[in-house]
Amino acid sequence: MLVPATLIAARLVGGRPISSYLHSRESWNWKLFIYPLIITVLVLIIPSIYLIYTHKLTFDNHFTIVTLLLTLILAPLQTCGEELLYRGVIMQTLGSCLKYQF
Repeated sequence: MLVPATLIAARLVGGRPISSYLHSRESWNWKLFIYPLIITVLVLIIPSIYLIYTHKLTFDNHFTIVTLLLTLILAPLQTCGEELLYRGVIMQTLGSCLKYQF
């Protein structure tokens, strides 16, 4: 609900395009996407796999297809909504109100 509400509020309040809330650049910057992804894999996933296989860890989880689908659908929507609200609306609004002269 956060994503549509933020987009509707941005459309009603401001005259700027919706895409200006999503990014401040003209195009997608792959460096800003790939480097954190590689660091995440190196720091979190590889040590986790190592610990699971060397210490024979087992997990008592109840995997269901419904849980997987809900996670795959809701997690990206939640993160997009948070980014739109905090970085796109709040930070840009504060940035335009509190301009500093350096």
